[in-house]
Amino acid sequence: MELTIPKQALLEVLQITQGIVEKRSSMPILSNVLIETGDEGIQLIATDLQVGIRLTCPAQVIKPGGITILARKFYEIVRELPDEEIYLKLNDNNRLLISCKGAQFNIVGLPAADFPSLPEPDFSQTIPLDGSIIRDMIEKTIISVSPDEGRYNLAGIFFEYVNLEKEKILRMVSTDGHRLTMIDKSIEELEEGLFPKGVLLPRKAVSELLKILEKPGQVFIGFKDSFSVFKKEETVMIMRLLESNFPDYQLVLPKKKERSLYIPKPILMDTMRRMAVLSTDKYKVVKFSLTSGNLEIQSINPDIGEAKENISLEYTGTKLEAGFNARFFIDALQVMESETVILELNDAVSPALLHGDKDPGFKALIMPMKLMEETGEIQ
Repeated sequence: MELTIPKQALLEVLQITQGIVEKRSSMPILSNVLIETGDEGIQLIATDLQVGIRLTCPAQVIKPGGITILARKFYEIVRELPDEEIYLKLNDNNRLLISCKGAQFNIVGLPAADFPSLPEPDFSQTIPLDGSIIRDMIEKTIISVSPDEGRYNLAGIFFEYVNLEKEKILRMVSTDGHRLTMIDKSIEELEEGLFPKGVLLPRKAVSELLKILEKPGQVFIGFKDSFSVFKKEETVMIMRLLESNFPDYQLVLPKKKERSLYIPKPILMDTMRRMAVLSTDKYKVVKFSLTSGNLEIQSINPDIGEAKENISLEYTGTKLEAGFNARFFIDALQVMESETVILELNDAVSPALLHGDKDPGFKALIMPMKLMEETGEIQ
């Protein structure tokens, strides 16, 4: 293998592979990126056997071939090279020469033939969508994916096509058991069989997918067996779907709304941030006290102190006291675009629901936390 390639073009695709390669693995080759020549340049492939990505990069190929190189070190070397053309040459004993304007590296690699192959997707059975739609859906739901990888049914985003009588929508839902976020996007009706009943996309895969979707453009989505494929231009990501049953989220969605509060988003966000200053792992609940014309939010931490703040609003109903995790409110508000958010509250044991006019189809559900009478500690 022998070729020349612009530094910035190579650096850009190498950066995308960094989140996918395995940092610690019983298979050393999974820490490598595969470099293969093609008709119009090179392909870079990275995988951890659950998520795989194939990226194409234009290059001047002098001699075809392939090699796998430690992804992290290759990225660091390219990043530090001058902004010039990079020369790559595969020599004997799987050693790759990297040369650029007087700087030279000789790096030991592993044979390309030993690298795991990615499943070959059928691009004739894909759904074309605006990439910005998928990106927005992921950004609004990834916040409530469970960080506990042992809870397989909560460790990803549930993605489904809902064929309603008057509307066809794509829906993403996630929950960690304490909160839930959901977003719907209207689309044209899909052919039968193009979209499974519902799939669970793993957190790591959708996090990396966000990087691919940073630039606007169309994305093609397809499903086959236990895999999903996302193709944008010449970049292909293949992810193994989580084989767990996502909870029936419809059971926790409120069936009524007794109190709807209209609050400017910046005011609620700033208040929650200030109240969260006193939060710790042991004391993380804030107390909502709703009375006529006023919402008092109070944070009590016996180890540090207490804080409270009042928000004036139009409300003339009955008094309500409830406890919630301030961080969950902050996370939801950060992904919302509405200038005024609508906070729906029923009673002390029912979840709070956040939504807004500038965030169509989006709902954030936050479960209540029981308050101890004096300290505000979770019981």
